[in-house]
Amino acid sequence: MIYPKVCAECAVSFQAKHPKAKYCSKKCRWANERTRYAKRRNKYSKEYYAKHPDYFRKHWQNYYSENRPALIEKAKLYQKEHPDEWRKINLKASAVYRKTEKGKWSKKVYRYLLRNNLAGKIDREAWEQKLLQLNGKCQWCGTSEKITIDHIVPLSKGGTNDIDNLQPLCISCNTSKGNKDEEKVRHSK
Repeated sequence: MIYPKVCAECAVSFQAKHPKAKYCSKKCRWANERTRYAKRRNKYSKEYYAKHPDYFRKHWQNYYSENRPALIEKAKLYQKEHPDEWRKINLKASAVYRKTEKGKWSKKVYRYLLRNNLAGKIDREAWEQKLLQLNGKCQWCGTSEKITIDHIVPLSKGGTNDIDNLQPLCISCNTSKGNKDEEKVRHSK
């Protein structure tokens, strides 16, 4: 006997050979079971991951060290295609870094310098003259978009706001430099 039914997954009418049939094909049946058991599988995976942190740490360290160039290229592509999401990821990462001991220390040093005004104040007129002399371009890549003030010797490493310690960099070069000395960054590239 044939029973007219509607598939519980794809909502297509079909002719069933059994009165308790719910799906038109195995594909629909497995798709439904995948969604039903996904929560259970995720819970088990999280528990397993929590029980074996050393194994997974070594696994991912090996994976990143073996595939580093490909992963960097993939990240650069993602950054170009999804700039807003990339910005959110960086904000989360910087929030996590600020909670570490090194992050707390660098934040304290920066605040100390600002509070006690040991770095001095940036002379706006001198900065604008320097920017005109350098044609308002980034000193690393040569672009003239989104120019920021960069400290050659960072404030956290004892630098000052003296005009000789300032240089124009675009925002991407400035963030990639971070709080490193310019000489160390240039030699590492």
